[in-house]
Amino acid sequence: MPGPGSLPFRLRHRDPTGPLAIDTTIVAWRARGASGLGAEVFWCALGAGILHDADKGPFSVEGLELTLHIPPGGVLEPGAIANPGVLSEFQQEWLLDAVCIALNDLAVRGEDRR
Repeated sequence: MPGPGSLPFRLRHRDPTGPLAIDTTIVAWRARGASGLGAEVFWCALGAGILHDADKGPFSVEGLELTLHIPPGGVLEPGAIANPGVLSEFQQEWLLDAVCIALNDLAVRGEDRR
């Protein structure tokens, strides 16, 4: 996961089967403790960036705040977007999934994608 020394952290993801792509940075990241089910809870904030929707156009993601979870022995999973603005429910779910996919991939490969 991004550490303080790796911020801002560039994050790009394109869904090969769908109309959405993300190109942004994570500018803040911190642990929030554990949930009642024992999952670690993380908070992150996105910096300048765009969610590209081939059907509806580009959407700014700057300033969005996300929560993500890692269950015991698991991988990063979507939580919620605290301030989704004009993003549709589908776009919100996709954005959370995309962030988790990109960060889980990074953790597995151990690369720095700045």
